Amino acid sequence: MKRTLHARLYAPTIVAALCAVYLLLACSGGGNAPADEEYRLGRIVFHGHPSVDGCGWRIVVNDTLYSPNNLDEDFEHNKLKVHIRFRILSPTSHCAGEITDVPLIEILDIKRRWFSTFREMWM
Repeated sequence: MKRTLHARLYAPTIVAALCAVYLLLACSGGGNAPADEEYRLGRIVFHGHPSVDGCGWRIVVNDTLYSPNNLDEDFEHNKLKVHIRFRILSPTSHCAGEITDVPLIEILDIKRRWFSTFREMWM
């Protein structure tokens, strides 16, 4: 009688534990999206016209400067704040006004960033 009681008590517990482990393993793969699938906060900056030794349009994301290869003219506004998804390409960009090479990026999607605070509207 004791064995049947233990089997009845442990069977649901074991099944529940196995289901929990399965769910944890199944859901853990999609927790972190690859960098090119995440929107990041960025700011578009103009580093001078390339015809006069400037570097053209750049995008600053987390204090890192990037050189976009496909920035739409609608977003060519100095200090414009954006939400951006991009992919880093293997070549780098270098111009006379920069000390180091700048990573070249392909923009996958870009949107204007609206003000998150009232104070930000005036900055």
